[in-house]
Amino acid sequence: MFCFCRSKFWDLIAEKKSPYEEMRLEFADGDQHCWDWFKDYSLSKGLLYLVPFSIIFVNWVSKTILRLMTKLYGY
Repeated sequence: MFCFCRSKFWDLIAEKKSPYEEMRLEFADGDQHCWDWFKDYSLSKGLLYLVPFSIIFVNWVSKTILRLMTKLYGY
């Protein structure tokens, strides 16, 4: 199922069509296998970018807080 859904997805992207409706194709067993694959694929690709950006954001917030706290430190 992975190869079929992935090739269909990239064909739609190459044709500059939205994959959302085409991925909801129902198979003979009544399931939407490509939609399940698309959700998992989108989540994995989203996390690939979300995790590093969240680390950068947390580092920036902690650095800002520490700099503000050290201004209050006196000799």
